[in-house]
Amino acid sequence: MFLTPMTHRTAPVFSDLFRDFDRMEKAFFEHEPSVFATDILDTGDSYRLDMELPGFKKEEIKVSLEGKYLTVSAEHAEVDEKDDSVRYLRRERRTGSVTRSFTLSGIDTEAIEVVHENGVLSIILPKTKPIKPEVKEFEIR
Repeated sequence: MFLTPMTHRTAPVFSDLFRDFDRMEKAFFEHEPSVFATDILDTGDSYRLDMELPGFKKEEIKVSLEGKYLTVSAEHAEVDEKDDSVRYLRRERRTGSVTRSFTLSGIDTEAIEVVHENGVLSIILPKTKPIKPEVKEFEIR
């Protein structure tokens, strides 16, 4: 059950209550997130990004690397609403796209792995091996 803040009013209670529920329903169902939830884990020798993309097929997801920017985007195909064989009584699932970018550093970009399973996109980002500086000794004359 949702709770909405109440204020003291002198108007009839039921008319305000229905208006409050109507506003609450519109705020809840008409909200369209612009980004998707992402967990970033440090697994020791790599980082792993776990992103929630429920309802997206792997064909609708694009992962790209441009320079040091990793970009993940997902897009649902538009549904033809002029199709007379289908009539929506209520439509809460939206079509459209979401995009999120991450700046990478210290990552072996040649070994990145991407897996999509059960609505979760996992990107494994192997860390680069630390380069030990070469020590050079010189003979003293």
